[in-house]
Amino acid sequence: MKRKILYIIPIILIVSCIFLLFYDNKKLTIMIDPGHGDQDPGTISIHGTYEKDINLSLAKKTAETLAKQGHTIILTRHEDTTMSLKERYQLANEKQVDLFISVHANAIENKPDIHGMQVLYYPDETNRNEVLASEMLKSLLTTTNAVDKGAIARPDLAVLRGTRMPSLLIESGFLTNAQEATRLEDPNYQQKIADGVAQAVQHYFDEELIVKNQK
Repeated sequence: MKRKILYIIPIILIVSCIFLLFYDNKKLTIMIDPGHGDQDPGTISIHGTYEKDINLSLAKKTAETLAKQGHTIILTRHEDTTMSLKERYQLANEKQVDLFISVHANAIENKPDIHGMQVLYYPDETNRNEVLASEMLKSLLTTTNAVDKGAIARPDLAVLRGTRMPSLLIESGFLTNAQEATRLEDPNYQQKIADGVAQAVQHYFDEELIVKNQK
């Protein structure tokens, strides 16, 4: 009996090491899409800051944070330029990325008290986008303490509908709310959002990898 156990233990250790090696080396190619740009400024904060600029700053911080985890990051824009929605999702499909994240900020006229964070997703048959969006929102709320405005299905969003990989759109907050606009313009708060995104990505794909290896 002892001899059998001695044979089994090394086998278990070898299998575990192989799994952990694969598990630790799971790196992704992620496209981050700063919404709007150039002649399309998006919304404007009560302080006069354009959404397009906040989106770009947020996207760059998120890209840097994810790159530190070893992932390959592609930005749809690095400067104040613009692309059509079709060009954005076509680029993601062309590059065959593992994940597409579009970064935006929200606004609602005549309701300055409304604030909070949303994550929008395209409702696919596998529910992967819904699971990813829920995981993303949970992580972002943890790192930012923002108000939960929900993970919301949006089948009408062309930039998500056109992608062939898991995708979501982050509404980082309401620029029409004074306090939230101030936070979104703060580099330290932007980093909290970037940290939340990175944690959600790592957790979601780690869990997905475990499920795949259990099948």
